[in-house]
Amino acid sequence: MFKNLKKIFSLILIAFLLIPVISVQAVPKPIPIIAAPTASQSQMEAWAKNHGATQTFISLAKLYYTYAPSHGGIDPVVAYAQAAKETGFGNFGGVLDESFKNPCGLKTTKGGDDTDPAAHQRFASWDQGVKAHLDHLALYAGADGYPKADGQTDDPRHFPSIYGTAGNSVANLGVKWAPSSTYGTEIINYINEINNNFYAAKISPYRLSGLDRFATAVQISTSGWATSDNVILAYGLDFPDALSGVSLGYIKNAPILLTESKSIPQSTLNEISRLKAKNVFILGSTGVISSQVENTLKAKKLNVIRLSGKDRFQTAVAISNEVMKNNTTKTAVIATGLDYPDALSISSYAAFNKYPILFTLTNDLNVDTKNFLTTNGIKNVIIPGSPGVVSANVESQIKQLGISVTRVYGPNRYDTAVNIANTFNTSFKSGVFITIGSDFPDGLTGGVLAAKRNMPMLLVEKNSIQNNTLRYIKSNGDINLYVLGSSGVISDNLINQIKN
Repeated sequence: MFKNLKKIFSLILIAFLLIPVISVQAVPKPIPIIAAPTASQSQMEAWAKNHGATQTFISLAKLYYTYAPSHGGIDPVVAYAQAAKETGFGNFGGVLDESFKNPCGLKTTKGGDDTDPAAHQRFASWDQGVKAHLDHLALYAGADGYPKADGQTDDPRHFPSIYGTAGNSVANLGVKWAPSSTYGTEIINYINEINNNFYAAKISPYRLSGLDRFATAVQISTSGWATSDNVILAYGLDFPDALSGVSLGYIKNAPILLTESKSIPQSTLNEISRLKAKNVFILGSTGVISSQVENTLKAKKLNVIRLSGKDRFQTAVAISNEVMKNNTTKTAVIATGLDYPDALSISSYAAFNKYPILFTLTNDLNVDTKNFLTTNGIKNVIIPGSPGVVSANVESQIKQLGISVTRVYGPNRYDTAVNIANTFNTSFKSGVFITIGSDFPDGLTGGVLAAKRNMPMLLVEKNSIQNNTLRYIKSNGDINLYVLGSSGVISDNLINQIKN
């Protein structure tokens, strides 16, 4: 009996082992056609360049990024990846060529054979072709406000019958847009390449540093200015006055140098002399930078202009009033006056656009800041930072003045800096400044130089960098990376990590 049972168990075991193993894989998350941008314009451009794209095709990234929000809210990465598939990265090779300005192979309303050039639409400009492409994608995806009425779109095949047939899924384009089972998959592969930075980038680091914060400010000045009639002088042991001064420095083409409260470091005096400066703008009251410092400057035959108020809020207003002289901007930046990282991250963008940088309390709009907004007819305000830093109540108070508000932030100071860089990406050139996120002086003095070179300011730690920050840097292709501070502030190991 036991022999029979043993035989039965053996047979069961053999049968079990012969059962084929079924591999269960997670179903990949569908990639939507309508979505916020999943990568930056620079990422798209660098990816295309890596694939041997023509310069014309690389330049289309900006058009997709510009027009996508107003044409169905298409993710520009999706449309750009599809255009790469359709045009061979602008190299074409089929019946179309660059003269068609047709980035997606759209046919005329009448249509015709795929091999007939006359069956394909010729657009008057690449702008028109890109907008037509986006509208056609939006129609397939079922975007709100579609189909558009006659005369409201450049899409020659804007047929209501195809509305929503792709179900807002890139994968479905392989069935609906093109009769190919691999069409959607190929576009998805391209999208993943863009979003995951599937290309090599050459990063050239340049460290700007000195023995201390005062000497680092001098090195930054030396790097950016051969001479300058103007110098901005800020207190080196606190942040608010210098932060407001970044826009002033850009407008006056003046570096920001640092001083102690009661005496000027010799390195700072030497740099003022090297620059052949005539005017020194002191930021802050005599309680911050003493009259003794002012007298030292005057003794050297320098014209001294002090911009100050009773507190950091009034001082920011005094500086901003100087910024607004002969300035027609109607946009201002309002940041918390109690901490520096968010204002620091937006400082180069604000300065390059000549926006004044003002401060407020967390839960109530500072009255001096409010008066500045109304006096100068400000129409738009950018708030860097979350509602935990500048509250929804402050935002509401600004809106009650008839001013539109744009808020940019992330879950922490590092991601806020990245989100600022991504939000205003089309304004920046290819290059990045990095500064320590847990201290302020090097970033303050580097802000004007970053504005002068029209580059964003990102935050790191001495030995670490957040993934989103690294991703942004890598997404810009071949770039110069300006490192503010010595290896004791931002380590050489971190720079090597970023490079490699």
